[in-house]
Amino acid sequence: MKRIVRRVVLAMTVAMLVACMSPAAVSAKTVKVKKAGFTTYRAVADAAARPVGRGTTKVKMPNGGGYLKFTAPVTGAYRFTVSNVTSGRYCCGYFNLMTASGLYGTSIFQRSVPTKGGPSTGLYVASRSRKGSMFLTSRTGTLPLLQGQTVYIYFHFTGSCTFRLKIR
Repeated sequence: MKRIVRRVVLAMTVAMLVACMSPAAVSAKTVKVKKAGFTTYRAVADAAARPVGRGTTKVKMPNGGGYLKFTAPVTGAYRFTVSNVTSGRYCCGYFNLMTASGLYGTSIFQRSVPTKGGPSTGLYVASRSRKGSMFLTSRTGTLPLLQGQTVYIYFHFTGSCTFRLKIR
C-alpha cells in the first residue's frame, strides 16, 4: 500500500513540475509604453524609452507614439516581431527600428529592414487584416546588431492597444 501511495505522489509531483515548466505556463512580461513623439535625438528617445529584453513581451500602447529600447547581449542578427494587436475596435499602426549614428552617436535613424510583404523602414501592423492593405496582423524585421548596441523601437498606433513583441 505504501509503495502505491509513493508512486502516486511521485507521479503527481512530476506532473506538477512539467506543467510549471511548460512554455504555456510562463507568462510574458508586460511593459507600458510612455507616450512620446517621433525624434531623431538619441537623448530624447533614450529618456522616453522603456527597456525590453529577448523573449516575448506584452506591450500596452497609448494612443499615439512611444519608444522601447533593446540592447544586444551578443553580436548577431535579431528578429523583432509584432503580433496579436488587440483593441476594443480596429487598431493599426507601425514600428521603426532605429540605431545610433552620426559622428558622436547623438542621433538615431530608421534602419532599412528587409521584410516579407511590405515596406522596409515602416513595418505596418493591424488588429485585423484587410484585403489589399499593407497592414498585416504580424510583422517581422531582422536587424544585425553588435554586442552592446542599442536599437530604439518607435511605435505609433491609432488608438490605445496591446500587442506582443517577440525579440529573438
